[in-house]
Amino acid sequence: PTTDEIRNSVEGVAGGGSVPGREKNLQKLFLKPLYHRWSKRDGGKDPFLTARHIPHIKTVVQPSQSFFDDRSIEWLLLSSHNLSKAAWGQVQNNKRTGGKDCFIAHWELGVMFSPATLLEVCGMTKPVRILSIGYDGAKDNGTISLCDDDVDDDGSSGFINVRVPLPYDVHTPDAYNGRDDYWIAE
Repeated sequence: PTTDEIRNSVEGVAGGGSVPGREKNLQKLFLKPLYHRWSKRDGGKDPFLTARHIPHIKTVVQPSQSFFDDRSIEWLLLSSHNLSKAAWGQVQNNKRTGGKDCFIAHWELGVMFSPATLLEVCGMTKPVRILSIGYDGAKDNGTISLCDDDVDDDGSSGFINVRVPLPYDVHTPDAYNGRDDYWIAE
């Protein structure tokens, strides 16, 4: 989130403590193009009225890049991982074996959804598509059912649609601009 988003949130600056971020990690050049606001700059759609609440959960989403299906999500990770080597791991040389090991200092819990895993777990027979609730035309949060056949908006059922509530629009996020400062909480 940006500093302004934290300041203007329902919780205010005090709520920013739930979004840890060390400046030495946040200022890395390779990360800067990846930063996006969680709220729309122009007020935009906010079907769950979440834009002014500070999220703590980390959400990593890969929107579909398919020309034929620009509404769906390739995969989605909901997790408590911070952006750190301690949480994601670091490859280290194993002097004893001469091989490589992945050392993880702080284990975190997360859930990953992908069409392939849902297809396998639920024994589905049609292609699976993950859609975000509220931004693609779905009107309410409703029940999240991972293994039910949801009829497409046009009345067909060529896909099994799994709808997930996300607190932002994954397909049109606002990237940080020159005026946005990322929130720092050491």
